[in-house]
Amino acid sequence: MKISQVVQEYVGLKQAMGSRFHAESVILKAFCRAMEDAALAEVTAERVMAYIAGTGCVTRFWHRKHEALRGFYRFAIARGYTRSCPLPEKLPRPSRVFTPYIYSSDELRRLINATEQCVSSRTKLQVATLRTVLLLLYGAGLRISEALSLTGRNCHAANIQAAAW
Repeated sequence: MKISQVVQEYVGLKQAMGSRFHAESVILKAFCRAMEDAALAEVTAERVMAYIAGTGCVTRFWHRKHEALRGFYRFAIARGYTRSCPLPEKLPRPSRVFTPYIYSSDELRRLINATEQCVSSRTKLQVATLRTVLLLLYGAGLRISEALSLTGRNCHAANIQAAAW
């Protein structure tokens, strides 16, 4: 049986049981592409490890891919689509945990002053807007996605909470 058929059945079952299962679905579809939609029995442990490892070091995403494939292979073994799981028994530890960098006052000042150089005819943002976003990211410790998802409603609620505090 082709990997894509088993993946489709597995994802369909998980979603029918009420799981959103979106990220796992994306991982499993990428796995199908990486294995060139071969028969499930033809997939070797080396090819699976090459897919999980990707091009970099061991990260949380490495473990997430492993976890998605582990559930997939449990499903496939339980239904008799394959006899064994080609995943490694022993899992490597993720590489060093990210250490945040805190800018000095001088570095932050130079970064803010550098926003003037970012403005060109193709840029739609003004210098003041870039500076404000930069200070918001730094001062509140936000990720870029969190800052981009802010709306006027979020800002109004934050002002109310700040005033109450």
